[in-house]
Amino acid sequence: MVIDPDKIKKILVIRPDAIGDVVLTLPAVHALRQHFPKAKITVLAREYTAPLLLNHPDIDQVIFDYDLKKFKFDLSVNYYNQFKDTYAVFRAGIPYRLGDSSRILTGWMNNLRVFRKWNDKTRHEVDLNFDLLAPLGINDRSSKAIIPINRSDMGNIDNILIRKAVLPEDFIAVVHIGGSKSHNKSWNAPGYSQLINFLLDKKGAKVIMTGGQDAKEKADKILPLCQYRPISLVDKLSLSELIALLSKANFYFGNDTGPTHIAAALNIPLVVLFTSRWTTPLRWGPWKTRHLVVKNISQCIDRCYPPNCDSNFCEDEVDPKKVISACETVIDGGGVKEPEETFRHWYEVSFAKA
Repeated sequence: MVIDPDKIKKILVIRPDAIGDVVLTLPAVHALRQHFPKAKITVLAREYTAPLLLNHPDIDQVIFDYDLKKFKFDLSVNYYNQFKDTYAVFRAGIPYRLGDSSRILTGWMNNLRVFRKWNDKTRHEVDLNFDLLAPLGINDRSSKAIIPINRSDMGNIDNILIRKAVLPEDFIAVVHIGGSKSHNKSWNAPGYSQLINFLLDKKGAKVIMTGGQDAKEKADKILPLCQYRPISLVDKLSLSELIALLSKANFYFGNDTGPTHIAAALNIPLVVLFTSRWTTPLRWGPWKTRHLVVKNISQCIDRCYPPNCDSNFCEDEVDPKKVISACETVIDGGGVKEPEETFRHWYEVSFAKA
């Protein structure tokens, strides 16, 4: 099916899921904008991820409405491919419906299809998102995510930092302890406290601990173990305020979760911890920023699926010395960034023996 770019006036991108998934779709959205410069691009998302999309230079509109017929889209690009959104596109009669043909229940409703190997953990999510654009003749994969920063939220963060005696010349290290719904993506309290003590004592950093409501219990366990007390903003920031804070960071440490991908998109040097066997940096590693990965080679014998795991086994296996060493390397200017060295590093930490 040949598509004339001049006839595509309204494009719908479907991405109603988690923060990290949205961030890793933004390079593909930028490629869409470059290929269809005159088109209006709308993103169907969830309300809690809207700060990543509102006022974005590549996005004209963000919607949460599944009554799609009234918008009169010419092209839909479905990055979610669940029944609800795929059927909504089909029912709306959008002329060009691009989606995943590997989804047996929904693939038939698309008339532009790409077979996406979702279970291939050796290919990065950004590359898989670019794959879906192939029927549109889009082959440029050089794009990086752009994250909009709200001026008002930046002002709020400036005020918070002033109250916490954080000066403009201070080295700001953000330690994100949240893991959203995935219990075993996070680390244990003794590990976080050792890292925080190192950053404060040995690196002279102003350490700011962040996380959502899910991280409050863990924060309460970490703080009493810290010899040097960090600034805790756990459950105190909106997503847009977190983005503003991360934009001011000199260094970031977190696990395999959405804010880590935001930090990477903002070009913050970082270290990311992968605890469980389920996820690998080859699929979910930081995209195009200087970083190192610490990947735990777990000895757990249970089936690994983080959202449904109640065990602390993975997080208790992580060696704090490895984490601290990686953080010191990145803070001192080391780490990987270029594609070849990044892939080699991800491969080595994913498959090396414990």
